[in-house]
Amino acid sequence: MWCWWKYKCSIAFGEQHQNIANVIKIGVQLAIDYRGTIGVVARNDQGEFMGGCFRTIPSVSQVIIAEALAVREGMELAAKQGWCHLDVESDSQTLIKAIVGEFTVPLEIDVVVEDIRTQGRLLDATFRYVRRGANNVAHLIAH
Repeated sequence: MWCWWKYKCSIAFGEQHQNIANVIKIGVQLAIDYRGTIGVVARNDQGEFMGGCFRTIPSVSQVIIAEALAVREGMELAAKQGWCHLDVESDSQTLIKAIVGEFTVPLEIDVVVEDIRTQGRLLDATFRYVRRGANNVAHLIAH
């Protein structure tokens, strides 16, 4: 919410929008066995570790549900830390397409995707697909 307020004030008072160099990259990953584990890693534009978390989730019926929960966890971490201008990465191409509106949102994750979209607007987030190997640190945290 604070990010949104600062952004709106900067527009109202004619200030420049924050430089793109201040983007925080949020990488998410999960591991599934008899339960799921979500890993989230945040890095600044210099590649420096800013924070992270992992959390075990109860067994879920579909991987896309766990992927959506992982992205939402990353968004919640960013909101708690007061980070704006996010680049959120996931190796779930289906989920990213659902978030950005290129794909019909599966009913199972409709509410979670709407949460992600709302937080994304407030935190000035972009969402993009990355290959699974591109996010090794989050992958290690999830395992």
